[in-house]
Amino acid sequence: MKKDNTKVENKAEVKKKNIKNKSEINKKNIENKDEMKKENIENKTEIKKENSENKTNEVLEQEIINKKIPKQVSKEILRKILKNLILAIVFIIYFISCNIIYTQLGVENGEIVTKVISGVLLLSSIVFLELAYKRR
Repeated sequence: MKKDNTKVENKAEVKKKNIKNKSEINKKNIENKDEMKKENIENKTEIKKENSENKTNEVLEQEIINKKIPKQVSKEILRKILKNLILAIVFIIYFISCNIIYTQLGVENGEIVTKVISGVLLLSSIVFLELAYKRR
């Protein structure tokens, strides 16, 4: 009889422990759910903030696009672009002519031409640097 009573008592204790464990697990699950809800709410508010920032950025971009550049400023920009474009064309013509001269004269005279071209580039770069230094 005593064994049966102890088995019943052990079973009751095991059931109590299982109930306690289940209640602890349920509490942890509830806490995790609460934390997840808080995180979701925080994420949603962050997304709303980002969306509002994106909308303001889009509005600013549209305002920038809709603004017209004054004629004086656009003329200055076009002058700078034209100046740089002409300079680029001059360099392209220079190097193409150097290439043609080198191929026509051959290797022996090509060295002399290369030295002359190097000297011209050196002198022109010194002149450009001096002009730029005087402007400032």
